[in-house]
Amino acid sequence: MENRLKWCSGKANWGYDKWKYVVWSDESKFNIVGNDGGARVLRKEGERYDSNHVIKTTKFGSGSLMLWGCFWSGGFGPLLVLDAKANQVEYIKCLQENYLLWISEIIEKEGTTFILQEDGAPGHTGKIARDWKNDQPEILGFDFWPAQSPDLNPIEHLWAILEKRIEGRRHAIGSKDELEACLRDEWSKLNLGLAEKLVQSMLCIKM
Repeated sequence: MENRLKWCSGKANWGYDKWKYVVWSDESKFNIVGNDGGARVLRKEGERYDSNHVIKTTKFGSGSLMLWGCFWSGGFGPLLVLDAKANQVEYIKCLQENYLLWISEIIEKEGTTFILQEDGAPGHTGKIARDWKNDQPEILGFDFWPAQSPDLNPIEHLWAILEKRIEGRRHAIGSKDELEACLRDEWSKLNLGLAEKLVQSMLCIKM
């Protein structure tokens, strides 16, 4: 039997006692210079090209890292650098060499099972990855997660926080190694209270 839990409308009634045992996970790309995301600004008519409303970009980029991370209400898990392709083999390696050890310790400490939340990316849901996860008793997951729904995953807020924090340190980042060191440093500084607060935000979402 697959280690899956049905996604259903009943989650609209989930309380913190259930959401607290979900491990939220995702990948995110970080650039040495700038970011890939769009930015919203409020401006008056005629101010479109005002320097205060224009973000500088680098035409060909200068390097980036694809990170995978996770957290639950009680803290933050491993932060890993993935191959840019982030395929099934890479994802399995990520879980096998890092996630399993971490979640096994949490399961033993808390005395309960955890649900690993993942989005529907091919690297997560392909047959190879799915079969491997079904053989791991520590990995219990939803059998479905709504596509294109970053608003349902509170880890998106963590990525935004990391991006904001390294923005003030970009003058000292000139290579992938320096970017990784900076990101790991900021990840280690995340307040445990933030993890609990983000999970509690799930109580406000209607599904």
